[in-house]
Amino acid sequence: MGYKNIIEILNNSGKNTTFLEIEGQKISYKDFSLNVRKLCGLFQNYGLKQGDKVVVATKTDYDTIVFFFSLLCYGITAVLTDINTNPQRAEAIIEQVEPSGFIVEEYLVDRWNINTTDKFFLILKDKPKKSALFRKLLGKKDPENSENSGTYPNIMDSLIPIESLPADINEETLAYILFTSGTTSDPKGVMISHKNLFSHLETLSKFYKLNSQANILNNLMLYHADGIIQGPVLAAYNGATLIRPIEQFDINKIGDLFNAIYKYRISHFFVVPTILSLMYKFSEGYEDSFITDDFKFIISVSAHIEKDLWEIFEKKFN
Repeated sequence: MGYKNIIEILNNSGKNTTFLEIEGQKISYKDFSLNVRKLCGLFQNYGLKQGDKVVVATKTDYDTIVFFFSLLCYGITAVLTDINTNPQRAEAIIEQVEPSGFIVEEYLVDRWNINTTDKFFLILKDKPKKSALFRKLLGKKDPENSENSGTYPNIMDSLIPIESLPADINEETLAYILFTSGTTSDPKGVMISHKNLFSHLETLSKFYKLNSQANILNNLMLYHADGIIQGPVLAAYNGATLIRPIEQFDINKIGDLFNAIYKYRISHFFVVPTILSLMYKFSEGYEDSFITDDFKFIISVSAHIEKDLWEIFEKKFN
């Protein structure tokens, strides 16, 4: 049975069972919860409050997941943004959202012309910092030296986990804002409240018979709802395990997806029609991949699935 809110999820996640398996690395619920509580402590230290909005743009799956959960748990609205968003669109999103802070890759500060004045700011870095003199010669701002800033993951070592998460998050508080692709018009921010989110999780869990024994395979992009919500959030809601076996999908990784079904004892597979079509086309030798004691559902998301694809896929894979 799922939890009623995000606080219940974290308060019941002290177990050593696996929450995430990403590219072979296992992260337990216990370790994940510790990192979430550390980041919530950081938000508390910098005076962020329920209802504030924070833009998140990261290149690493685990980072995206841990920041998203941390913001949810503190009642802060997460605005997940693709790191490949062009500067004009990114600036328009930032102007529309009016965020109280940013959690972004270092190079995006200049690329997206982010003004860090009076904002909470956490830089994601994986290279040694250039010297202050070098930055000064280039005329660059150094947001790391601002009063409301830090660098990740270095900052994690010094953070103290928050003693208690907020006692109550108003169910009408926005959980997240995701912007549409904007293929036919300007992207629009889709606003989902905590009430919306947990109603959706409850529906999915009941319909697809999800529980703590489920192993969910979802390798979709995490800055889309189909990736972040029907992946790690849905897994945590049920105390289940999320598997992301490949870094990024391409046609050469189809065999890896088929193999993952058996290797990880997958019970639920979230996928888009385009990938289903490619799996059908390049399935020679993998026809029995879904015939296991554990497997229950393929859930096609994101776009309309054609009747013909549904029928030929069912026939081929039984």
